[in-house]
Amino acid sequence: MVQTLVCDDAPQFKLLTDNIALFWVHQGRRYKKLSPFIPCHQQVLDQFLDNFWNYYRYLLTYQDSPSQQTADKLRYKFWKLFDTDSSYQQLDG
Repeated sequence: MVQTLVCDDAPQFKLLTDNIALFWVHQGRRYKKLSPFIPCHQQVLDQFLDNFWNYYRYLLTYQDSPSQQTADKLRYKFWKLFDTDSSYQQLDG
């Protein structure tokens, strides 16, 4: 049995494993589908999406020229991006 599968969000993959990790582009689509009603949540989402795509661009740069120093920075930025409580439950969930 596959423990974790990295794929797109196609329904046929959901039967293969309980743990699905989406490709970056597909994960970004999930966030773009959010429609907050409260203005402060919209602002939090907009800032998150900016940070998300900036991180993605940083990953692409790293891919072209990897180094341990950059990997350490990426690891830090990853946890800062995804482990921050935004007070917008649908974004944090």
